[in-house]
Amino acid sequence: MYYKSNFTGEQLDEALSLILNGNNGGSSNNAVEVLTVLVPSKNTFMEDYTDSSLIEHNINVYNTLKETTKPTIVFLQELHDARPFSQIAMRMRHLDEKGEGKNYFAFGYSVPYTSEDRYGLLAYSDDMYKLTSDGKIKMISLLGDNKLDYFYTWDTYSYIVANYTQHYTSNANVPSISFVEIDVEYNNRIRLTNLFGGGTDVYVYWKNVECNNGRITSFTIPKGWTTNSFGPIDIDIKFDVDYSEGTWPVFKLHEPIKIGGWADIDMYHLRFDSLV
Repeated sequence: MYYKSNFTGEQLDEALSLILNGNNGGSSNNAVEVLTVLVPSKNTFMEDYTDSSLIEHNINVYNTLKETTKPTIVFLQELHDARPFSQIAMRMRHLDEKGEGKNYFAFGYSVPYTSEDRYGLLAYSDDMYKLTSDGKIKMISLLGDNKLDYFYTWDTYSYIVANYTQHYTSNANVPSISFVEIDVEYNNRIRLTNLFGGGTDVYVYWKNVECNNGRITSFTIPKGWTTNSFGPIDIDIKFDVDYSEGTWPVFKLHEPIKIGGWADIDMYHLRFDSLV
């Protein structure tokens, strides 16, 4: 169908501008703010976290949110991405007792949720963010706990106890007994319970830990402990601590190993599940 309009190009440009910019710049008191919060990319989270362009942009966003009296639509966009997330960000107003809207603004984005008896519901995604007045972004849990803080607290002054799930490839059946519990203790050691499916609790002291800028980058478990399934461990086992995924640190076996003289373990990752 051929359609001829009576709108001028200038009028169309103005209409598109109002649509794309949420009526910003218009004379109406009911103009809508449309803001985009920049968040670090998952693959380069630690580098993006202090990126000057991200911080400068987000300081302006924070100040606008703090002062605005207009209806506001917020999108989230990864720093190195060309477009924002398609979903409109949802404010985490349930964190009001912790200061949301006063000391920071917290956002998630909506994902479809379906249960056996309810359809078409919306829920927060697993990726939730907190914007502070300095323009920095922290990842938070649904209850507002700072996930990003744990990038910096794996040091001698930390006390963290968390459950980690085991992920592996091996010619042996690595038993998955509950979770691997990792405890960074005050007395300068790391305790691991149920590693490789259970057995002796493993203790790693600071002489076997490598750090960079206050963060543990790797640790080595000395030989001389026992597992329920593989017997005595007669080799040192090194784990790298991977912070690149933007959430909790992932502990990764540094290289393939053979334990018990027969069990080849090519890959073994510990991924955060919950705090204890």
